[in-house]
Amino acid sequence: QFTHTPGMRSIWTLTIRLSGRVYSHSSFEPVHRHFMKIYRPYLPLLFVFLISVAAAAQEESLRAFASIDHYTLRISFDVGRHLLQGEADLRLTILKDSVSQIHFMFGSSMELLSARDSLDQKMETKERLFSEVVNRKEISVFVPDTLKRGDLISVKIAYEAIFDSVSTMTSFISDREILLAPNDSTLWWPLLASTTSPLSQQVAPAIMEAMLPSGFVIVPTGPADSAHTIVSKTSWRFVYNIPRRLSAGFILCVSKDLLESTLANADSTAQFSLYYDPARFNQALAGAVLRQLREAFSFFASLTGVHYPRSNISVAVVGTDDGRIGWYFADNVIIGRNSFAYSLYDSTILSSVQKNKWIHQLAHLFGIAATDSTFLFDEGWANYLTVKFFLHKTASEEDAQRQVRLDIFSTTLDFYPSQALAQGQRSGKNEEAVFSKRGLCVFLMLEYILGEESFRAVTRKLYEKFTVRPVTILEFEQLCEEVYGSSLDWFFYEWVYQAGIPELIFSSHVTQTNRGSYLLKARISQRGDVFKTPVDLVFTGSARSLTKRVLLERQVQEFEFILPFLPTKNEIDPN
Repeated sequence: QFTHTPGMRSIWTLTIRLSGRVYSHSSFEPVHRHFMKIYRPYLPLLFVFLISVAAAAQEESLRAFASIDHYTLRISFDVGRHLLQGEADLRLTILKDSVSQIHFMFGSSMELLSARDSLDQKMETKERLFSEVVNRKEISVFVPDTLKRGDLISVKIAYEAIFDSVSTMTSFISDREILLAPNDSTLWWPLLASTTSPLSQQVAPAIMEAMLPSGFVIVPTGPADSAHTIVSKTSWRFVYNIPRRLSAGFILCVSKDLLESTLANADSTAQFSLYYDPARFNQALAGAVLRQLREAFSFFASLTGVHYPRSNISVAVVGTDDGRIGWYFADNVIIGRNSFAYSLYDSTILSSVQKNKWIHQLAHLFGIAATDSTFLFDEGWANYLTVKFFLHKTASEEDAQRQVRLDIFSTTLDFYPSQALAQGQRSGKNEEAVFSKRGLCVFLMLEYILGEESFRAVTRKLYEKFTVRPVTILEFEQLCEEVYGSSLDWFFYEWVYQAGIPELIFSSHVTQTNRGSYLLKARISQRGDVFKTPVDLVFTGSARSLTKRVLLERQVQEFEFILPFLPTKNEIDPN
């Protein structure tokens, strides 16, 4: 019997019953290594398990009943009534036999008006709450004839919704501003779904047509295919001919208050546009933000080895200081909602890791897809890239570098949830704490252990190998081990799967030797759980300093160093 306690690579337990005896063992190690060392005689039983897993995976894949060949979304607005009216036109390919109904996921505030086929015949529908996702409901559209694998079908869904800008702060319609964010709980366009979960929503081509009141400035998700004005309304049309996630294309932000400022990249690979309200955002600061975005884009491309074709990256700052602050990222559009007003030029905003949200959101453009580690390689990796940029900018200023690091660790205690993931406590709170916030430190520590150049090589391999398929934590660990030269299980066990922090107590004593040098005896003890971790000791004299790296792995350890000068200050890991 092979069991896995729910959680991220948490506890694997194998129980084997042979001749009435029971053998059981639990492990935090990667499964393949653990079995090679201990369970080699029982590999046939493992094969049976793997076959069952493969069968389950195949069953899961068969739940996808259709793929999207073409998706057109047409929307129009009545700002006086805060009303959105939409029509989604889909062409689908059926992926399995005996399909009698097609399922869509909708925002719970949406009202379905009708579903029709390619001949404009009305199709029967049924609604139910989508229990797996909050604020969603499922719409089942019944087809007149049972469909088979490979059949094509067109479905046209008409719907409408009223957005109250007071109660719905993330997606709303008002007389001066419209914001419809992607992947929001209000989900303002129909999403093809299975009976248990959403399906992959990548499609080519995809088209969005928006009919807007004249006078609104639109923040584009891409170059407009066409735009024309009829009476008091302007029609915008966007066409995406390459495979594209619908959540990246179907995002809409327009306002009557926005001013556009544009800056091209020096090497002509990207153009940056900032949309802001001049009454709330200082114009000189807007120019500084654009220049910093351009600099960060070039740095991220150099660090990762990813060079995007020419693109237009739009950043918008919308809303007021009221309501919930939110940042939305969809492909090449970054929208800050209800952020603070920047009516004065404040350079500290540009230099602070915590305050500068524009660079962090831009880092998401260089994100890594992951399976069992979405938070780690989403927020965690974006945080790492952001910090690397600020450390790069302050490379020649020791005090500024230290301030960046202090900025990083200003919320250190937030990293640690009450339960470790390895104890089967995989909750949203724990994942965010471990992967999103702590993930930044995980990457910085790996860079510290491997060395900056070696970790950059890992970064390049990461982007080379996992541009098409997502990476797992184990695969990432293996990339690091290829460079490190030995196992890093101890590191991932302590810093990814476990809660807790090392508490170190450092003391030192200095005596002069017969030869005129100085003998320094250092003692480091760990309070609580014992961590294995390298750490720097820095000894500073009147004219110079010396750094020694030691490896901690026991409750109490003592070290001796011969120094050519009398140290006046001894520190443990000052950075």
